[in-house]
Amino acid sequence: MFKVQSQLMLGLVLISTTIQLSATDTRRFPNLGSAASEEQINRWDIAIGPNGGELPAGQGTVAKGREVYAVKCAYCHGATGKEGPDPRLVGGKGTLNSEHPVLTIGSYWPYATTLYDYINRAMPPSCSQEDPS
Repeated sequence: MFKVQSQLMLGLVLISTTIQLSATDTRRFPNLGSAASEEQINRWDIAIGPNGGELPAGQGTVAKGREVYAVKCAYCHGATGKEGPDPRLVGGKGTLNSEHPVLTIGSYWPYATTLYDYINRAMPPSCSQEDPS
């Protein structure tokens, strides 16, 4: 019984100390980081919302899209988006609530702008924008 009471008391002391320190610890940490410049923020602010307002100006055609896919995507995802070594891109519609969901563009990506955003940031992997600085 004494052991349980001691552990309980120690726990309460630790919780109390933690609360007091977090409430009163207003120390500043000089020379730790710096405020981001407007340019730095803009380089990282590359998100595209569902309404597409942040999309860059541009245009394209189905024929041009086929060309780009053949050069940048087919190696990993296959000629038709089904047979590559990496995850398939087509099919799977209506499978998300099934026992074996197929995560593809048609079944998983709710907006074309979300797809654009992901491709722009991360595909192909050799061109990803993990650190746009």
